[in-house]
Amino acid sequence: MVNYVALAAVGFALFIFLVLLLLGAETKKRTSHESSLLQWRREIADRFGWGSQEKIQQHPYALEIQVWVLRAATLAAFCFTCWHTANAEFQG
Repeated sequence: MVNYVALAAVGFALFIFLVLLLLGAETKKRTSHESSLLQWRREIADRFGWGSQEKIQQHPYALEIQVWVLRAATLAAFCFTCWHTANAEFQG
């Protein structure tokens, strides 16, 4: 039972971390066209010759993929947490 509780606690911490990352990715996706930080990153990338990589990272489709991958990982962490919490409840 102690193992299930520990795994559930780790899963919950991972879930919270992924939720925060997901919120950041959603915000980046929605405000990418008006963000001064992203404009500054594009200018620095152009100066050092990294322009194509930065354009790929800031492309709307790349941002959309990033959001969906984080959504799937967040759901998986939530399911992991629920599974181990249920196992701890039924085992103990």
